[in-house]
Amino acid sequence: MDAYWSSRLRAIAPTLNALHARPDAECHHELMSNSLVWGDELPSEAALDPAAYSVLRCLFRYRTSLILGNSDQDLEPFWELGLELFPNWPGFQAERRDVSLADVFFRLSEGRSK
Repeated sequence: MDAYWSSRLRAIAPTLNALHARPDAECHHELMSNSLVWGDELPSEAALDPAAYSVLRCLFRYRTSLILGNSDQDLEPFWELGLELFPNWPGFQAERRDVSLADVFFRLSEGRSK
């Protein structure tokens, strides 16, 4: 990971670390990263600059690669630095990277809501 991406993660760290997991957070498929994302993992749009979403997509995609049982080694440095910088982010919860979510991923990525 180069200095640009590292600086983007550092810039959003305080905002992401302040988010709280909600038991009622809904999961959806994020098309640009082809990933699962829960509603409580993103702050309000005003809290992040548009470039921040690119680095978040790296985290979402890496987590989804874990769910699918095929970790994306190119994205692992983003995940590891994120864990270091904002360990309280809801997106790092173990239950959100469990392989049992693979069926949810396939269902949502194919456009089926149920």
